[in-house]
Amino acid sequence: MTWMSSLMLAVGLLLAVGCQSLSKDTTAEDLRIPTAQAAADELQPADAKNTAPDALNGPGIEQFPAPQQLNGAEILPAIPPAAVAGESAEPSPRERLDVLANEFGQPVDPLSQSPLDFQQVKVSVIEKFPLVQSVIQEAQVAAGRQRSARGAFDVKLLAESLNMPQGFYENFRHRVKAEQATWKGGTVYGQYRVGGGHFQPWYGERDTNDGGEFKLGFVTPLLRGRAIDERRAEIARADLSAEAVDPQVQRQILESVQLSAYIYWSWVAAGQIYLTTQELLEVAEERDRAIRRQVELGNLGQTEQQQNERLIAARQAKLIEAERKLQSASIKLSLFLRDDNGEPIIPSPSDLPTKFPEPNDPRAIDLNSDVNLALGQRPELRELQLARRIVDVDLQLWENELLPNLHAVMEASKDVGAPTSSKGDKTPFELEAGLLFDVPLQRNKALGKIQSTQGKLTQIAIKQQFTADKIITEVQDAYSALMTAYDRIAITRRNVELARLLVTAEYRSFELGNSDVLRIALQEGAELDARFLEIEALLDYYLSLAEYQAAIANK
Repeated sequence: MTWMSSLMLAVGLLLAVGCQSLSKDTTAEDLRIPTAQAAADELQPADAKNTAPDALNGPGIEQFPAPQQLNGAEILPAIPPAAVAGESAEPSPRERLDVLANEFGQPVDPLSQSPLDFQQVKVSVIEKFPLVQSVIQEAQVAAGRQRSARGAFDVKLLAESLNMPQGFYENFRHRVKAEQATWKGGTVYGQYRVGGGHFQPWYGERDTNDGGEFKLGFVTPLLRGRAIDERRAEIARADLSAEAVDPQVQRQILESVQLSAYIYWSWVAAGQIYLTTQELLEVAEERDRAIRRQVELGNLGQTEQQQNERLIAARQAKLIEAERKLQSASIKLSLFLRDDNGEPIIPSPSDLPTKFPEPNDPRAIDLNSDVNLALGQRPELRELQLARRIVDVDLQLWENELLPNLHAVMEASKDVGAPTSSKGDKTPFELEAGLLFDVPLQRNKALGKIQSTQGKLTQIAIKQQFTADKIITEVQDAYSALMTAYDRIAITRRNVELARLLVTAEYRSFELGNSDVLRIALQEGAELDARFLEIEALLDYYLSLAEYQAAIANK
């Protein structure tokens, strides 16, 4: 009984193994799925069959492999035969972007260079960006203040005519006087006056000879107001404010260029994501046509077709999302990209670069030299230096206010024409000189202003030190981010290579009947994620580069 049972079990196992082997052979024969190389050789000319590259090497990051053909239908990606023969079997990234441009619309004003590079955007920002233009207009505001301050030294003309036609003392007197303030705080003046008629005895100086009186004089400070006064202080403030416009413009340009760099590289990344998503969708769509043919022939089950259709729907949704993000990035970039009239230009997808520029190794950067460069070029420090000089002017003014007022006065006059009286007291040349003195004893106003101004100087000194420390940390942090982003690019590219190898291996496994569409989709999704990570790493690198250039004040 035991022997018979063992014999039957052995026979059963042999039959089972035979059936399983037959089933596998039958499936492979029915599907007749060739290897990727065999299929490529089958589709290309005989003289080109030996030139096909190894499918394991995979294509570049810009494109996925073209579909493989099976029984007249395409089912798996492989090296396109036409590419081996020197022709393009599928649209290039540039052709894909041109197609999208027709759907999305053309730019307002065609760009002078395509693809659009960041240098064009930078030039547009510096020359036409509204915020930069607004700050540049501050120079005109400052020039107006300078001119207004210098108005304190304008020549002043005074004139008066006083008449008394009725009364006991009938008389008239007329006067014209011109005054010119001097840079040393004094005043020079010249005057002509004429007076006649009957004057009160106590106003006898109002009378002149018939030809009138000419007078020339000046007043000049000897202590307070000699080195500086409010008029000269106002001019100094206006000049320093005009000088401060340049760092303000530089700061706005740096901020605007940095922001435009963020938007530009995000736009490039959005284009890369769109291309990658579209390519993967096309792979699934090509595979769908082949699967449908194999389902009709009975070589594949309906579930394989449904799984691939679900994959197509998911990738179509992702493509719509990628297109919307690309459109959004294009619209945002138009704020910085403008035509000759200053109107925004929405860049077309055809203006997109097909890939990021190759990054440079930041280890070649001399960090210490760039830190010193930043401390010498950053506009924030220069603005604080000018603010300190303005406060220094105020301190000098109020220290001068501690001095007493001491003015020297000199005046010369001469009447001409017939004498107005028999005494002839108006005819001789007259010269008058003297000193004028006054001083507030407590001088609390000046002392209080000095105390307040010294406090402002201390505040500015603290801000200067903190700003210098902040600039150093910004340069160091931007350099660290740049180094990290660069190292990350190499790792993400290795990740893409490995993901692509796994996709190729899964294709071959499917050809041998050991895989299905779901497993292929998982590997393709992993490759898509890997490529997105590489795009993200490249984006981080160029954003970090923009931050570093702004940190060292490199426009």
